[in-house]
Amino acid sequence: MTKKWVGIAAVAAVAVLVLGSGTLAFARFAGRGGHMGHMGMFGEWRMARLETRLKLTPEQSKQMRDLMAAQREKLMGDFAAGRDDRQALVREIFKDSPNQAEIQKRVSAIQERHNAMLSQLVAASQDFNKTLTTEQRVEMQKMIDEHVQMGDKMREHRGHRMMERQGQPESQPAPK
Repeated sequence: MTKKWVGIAAVAAVAVLVLGSGTLAFARFAGRGGHMGHMGMFGEWRMARLETRLKLTPEQSKQMRDLMAAQREKLMGDFAAGRDDRQALVREIFKDSPNQAEIQKRVSAIQERHNAMLSQLVAASQDFNKTLTTEQRVEMQKMIDEHVQMGDKMREHRGHRMMERQGQPESQPAPK
C-alpha cells in the first residue's frame, strides 16, 4: 500500500471512531425507519464512552455532539444520493449491451461522492481535535490503537472460522 492510502485509511479510521460510528449507526436505523433515538443505541453508547474516556468538558461535549449532528444530516443526504448512483451503475452493468462510458461516468460519480464524504469527516474530526487538550489527544491515540487491535482480532477470528468451514466436507453444514 502506498503512503497515501495508508494515510487515508488512518484518517478514515479516526473519522469513523470520532464521528462516524454514531452517524453510520443512525443512518442505518433511519434508512429503515428505525426507532433507536437520535443517534441509535450504539452511537449514543459510543458517544458516552468517548466523553468519559477523554474526560470532555461540557463545552467540548456539546461541540462534539453539534459536529456529529451536522455531519449526520449531510451524510444522510449523501447516502441516499449514493444509493441512486449505485443502482444506476448496477442497472447499466447488467444490460444486454452495457455502455462503458456510462459505467465510467457512474463510477466517477460514486468516487467523487466518497471523496467528498471523507473530506467532510476529516474536516469535522480536525475541528473536534482543535478543542482537545494534549492529554485528551494522548487518550484518543490509545482509543484508536485499541480500535485497530480489536479489528485485527476480529479479522483473525473470522479467518480461523473460514478455514474451519473450508476444511469440512460439503455435506455437513458449518456449526453456528
